[in-house]
Amino acid sequence: MFVCGLPFLITLGRRIRFVTVQYVPRRTAKELANVIKNVIKVYSRAGFICQTALMDGEFEKVKDELLDKITVNICSKNEHVPEIERKIRHTKERCRCIAADNPVKTLPSVIIKHLVLHAVMLLNAYVDDQGISDELSPREIILRWNLTAARHCRAQFGAYCVAYDEPDSTKTNTMDSRACTAICLGPTGNFQGTYKFLDMQSGQILKRKRFDELPMPDSVIAKLERWGRHDKQTGHLTFADRNNNPFNWDDEYEYKPLIEDNAVEGPPSPPFPDIPAEMPGVDLESEVPAVTPVAPVAPSTDALDATAHAVALHQANFCPRELAVLEIAGVDRPAIPPQPIYNIHNNYHLVPHDTDKIEEASLDAMPAPHMDDYENPVNDNEDAYEEEAPDLEVYDDSSDDESYSPEEEPSDDDPDEDLLDEEEALEDEPVRTRSGRMRVPSTRYGDDYTMLSVLDPEETLIVRDDEMGYLGVVMLQMSLKEGLKFWGGKGEKSAMKEMTQLHNMDTFIPRDPKTLTKEERTKALSTLIFLKEKANGDMKSRTCVNGAPQRAYIKKEDAALPTVMTDSVFIIGAIDAHEERVTAACDLPGAFLHAISDEKVIVVLRGELCELMVKVKPQLYRKYVSRDKRGKPVLYVELYKSMYGLMRSALLFYRKLKQELLNYGFVMNPYDLCVANLMTKDGSQLTIIWHVDDLKLSCKNGWEITKLLLYLKRMYGDGIVVHRGDKFTYLGMDLDYSEKGVFAVSMEKYTDQVIDDFPEAITKSSPCPHNENLFRIREESESRYLLEEQAIKFHHSVAQLVFLQKRTRRDIQTAVSFLATRVKRPDEDDWGKLRRVMQYLKGTRSLKLRITIDSLKEAKWYVDAAHNVHWDCKGQTGGAMTLGKGAVISSSTKQKTNSKSACESELIGVDDNISAMLWSLYFMQEQGIDMTNIRLYQDNKSTILLENNGKMSSSKQTKHIKAKFFFITDRIEQGDVTVEWLPTDKMWVDINTKPKTGLPYRRDRAMMMNCPIDLPDETILS
Repeated sequence: MFVCGLPFLITLGRRIRFVTVQYVPRRTAKELANVIKNVIKVYSRAGFICQTALMDGEFEKVKDELLDKITVNICSKNEHVPEIERKIRHTKERCRCIAADNPVKTLPSVIIKHLVLHAVMLLNAYVDDQGISDELSPREIILRWNLTAARHCRAQFGAYCVAYDEPDSTKTNTMDSRACTAICLGPTGNFQGTYKFLDMQSGQILKRKRFDELPMPDSVIAKLERWGRHDKQTGHLTFADRNNNPFNWDDEYEYKPLIEDNAVEGPPSPPFPDIPAEMPGVDLESEVPAVTPVAPVAPSTDALDATAHAVALHQANFCPRELAVLEIAGVDRPAIPPQPIYNIHNNYHLVPHDTDKIEEASLDAMPAPHMDDYENPVNDNEDAYEEEAPDLEVYDDSSDDESYSPEEEPSDDDPDEDLLDEEEALEDEPVRTRSGRMRVPSTRYGDDYTMLSVLDPEETLIVRDDEMGYLGVVMLQMSLKEGLKFWGGKGEKSAMKEMTQLHNMDTFIPRDPKTLTKEERTKALSTLIFLKEKANGDMKSRTCVNGAPQRAYIKKEDAALPTVMTDSVFIIGAIDAHEERVTAACDLPGAFLHAISDEKVIVVLRGELCELMVKVKPQLYRKYVSRDKRGKPVLYVELYKSMYGLMRSALLFYRKLKQELLNYGFVMNPYDLCVANLMTKDGSQLTIIWHVDDLKLSCKNGWEITKLLLYLKRMYGDGIVVHRGDKFTYLGMDLDYSEKGVFAVSMEKYTDQVIDDFPEAITKSSPCPHNENLFRIREESESRYLLEEQAIKFHHSVAQLVFLQKRTRRDIQTAVSFLATRVKRPDEDDWGKLRRVMQYLKGTRSLKLRITIDSLKEAKWYVDAAHNVHWDCKGQTGGAMTLGKGAVISSSTKQKTNSKSACESELIGVDDNISAMLWSLYFMQEQGIDMTNIRLYQDNKSTILLENNGKMSSSKQTKHIKAKFFFITDRIEQGDVTVEWLPTDKMWVDINTKPKTGLPYRRDRAMMMNCPIDLPDETILS
């Protein structure tokens, strides 16, 4: 379920009525699997075995990891589980009741999160009339002890308190504060009665035993309201599903209008009209027959006495000293014996499973429970969560405090905080509806299973078929099964066209399942087909293979393929504009299907996909069709051609295309294996670059391009998509050759996407992407680090900017370079710096990189460095290459070596760029350009002397970096590089070494981007 946008995983144990809930910010397969496994451990501790789990489609991706733990049943789309629906409703009601008593109406996300945990924990502490016992609460049955009013009800949730630190022998006569004002977030649930608090000063989650409740002042209310608005909360507790549709239970018990007592009642209408009545998997409540209440059978006196004695022991408030006395005396910690527990409402009793058969959860062999064991049984594998995102900071679980920033809700990795809290729903007891029917829980799947539900409003739609695997559906893209339902004959026609294409291209070789080994059938890869409606109304189908299992036996390096380098695209693009070449781009359709597979790959087609394949060629495929245990048709085929999804498909296609170009007469550039050239008969050069199946061609003679396209058309069919002209899009970049001699590149659409993806709305602009404090960071004790979910968003936005700055927006490279070093542990200052970059892009979204060439005889490189500008005393290197105006290649990087002077920093900067310098020289020479050397400009004469003279200008002070300048000296002596001095005021690459602002920044930007010094603010123009 989702509460105000916060995802929670909720589970319910049928009959026992024990419910758990946990905040799951990432919902990765690994995290969900760990949570579910630990839920099973919780039941095992109490002597119960979870046999079946009824889950929604969110858990399809973790199904394989739970095969050895529990029998998993996945619901189909739109199926509902009535019990879990009512649990969500009851949680909503309890949360709203608690929130209604709070003077703060717009609660921050962190308080909302703990509100759900608090409400669920208290609800589960009450005896459930629908449960297996009328004396023991679900918490007592599972955790073997219950909450007490004296320790766990000392303060109301959301109360304003002053919390006192525990006595510390290391602090004697100091001025350190030993108390803080905080908001009560409820008890942690341990024996001692510890409470959680939100520190109003530091934003940390604290745990304290001693506190006093105070009246809440208006300033605190205003501050919390401000935090809530910053978290984009609306002031209403909303409960929604993964489609962002709020739950609506207003008419849950009123499926039909009221009828007269003497009226004849027709067949019951389904509570959920979108589910067909015959759908298997979940009992609809309309299918449950009416029952007549049975007189209860009272339990035996001995059983009640034993249970009451155990409850009395558990409810006794044993202090730590008393527990120690019991341990010394050889008395085990009080535990509820595994006696039969009776339920007088349902006339049955539940006997726990034989604990002798439970190795890890045996009650007899179980050690005395630690107090913390019951506080968070879920997060036993928290280290696994940290491994999934090593670049993100996860707070140390050993600390009692957790950071909280009002920017975002906390990740709360602490065991006590992510308590697998419980909840209880009074709606589950038998109720007579207005139609007169008695409604009781479904018994279709027995008693021993757990129901789980995760509902995500950020995902537009998720559809999973039990045989098709994980099918993510976004917007109008659907799986085959759902697409056929939604589009009908139109979708079937599109799917048939796709399958016919696969058949005509000899993609599959049908195989008799009897000739396959058991291992081949087990490892057979599943096939997925997606249907999508284009903007013009046409249908498009795409088939792919789920090649993820191949990662187990195919190394990454064995499947890697080269792609054209970004620097190559800009160099060749500038040459095209300078020589006024004709340019074109083309896309090869079904590229991978043209590559013959060089390995044996067995693929299985199931269900509707199998039936469609048979319809294409019945006489070929029908005799190979078999049935699985569920009666679905299954077709095993061997791949003759490669397909999308296989790990080596792209590599096989690259080898095929490369050989075809070599046969045509092309010569590969050894410094970029995705660049090839051909000298035509008229002396013009035909150049082709490609990224997988996206090709770009250029030549002075347009007929040569036409001949090459006809050559490719004979091999790849008439479906080749060709774009010719002065303007077209290639690899996400808008290339513009309309201005003579100018190669203009922009990415306006992607820039808009980056701004739109940023969590905050950008409504104003900034004249510069940074201010003079870009490289400054606070001390660790003063920093307010971002919480995990906001840190993930920070990382995502920075990654988008890295992609953007490497291509068209060279003017933000310094800011992005710094932000890229902060993704591991960003703080609020970093978030503000990222916001400023977004504001700058907002005001300059249509800025283009314009490259012109004055001469191809010599490339000019500008390298500069800023000394000791980072917190660790390292420098910043800036480098750029130009052939006239505008930077063809540029970079801004943090130096990896500390230096003792500005001279050394400049030398390190040249060493950082020397590889790119030599590559650009050798690459252009292989392109047939008569370029003899690189001209390097620097503004530090001492560095130039070291580079030119080598050991003659060296001393003991430079011995530690001698390898760097000796290598540069060697390149100079061989004639590859020539170094010249340039005044500092003309070193425009200084824009990539330090955070310039104002007029100096705009001047350097004009040289870098080849644009006017003063640019209009596009936010004002719009």
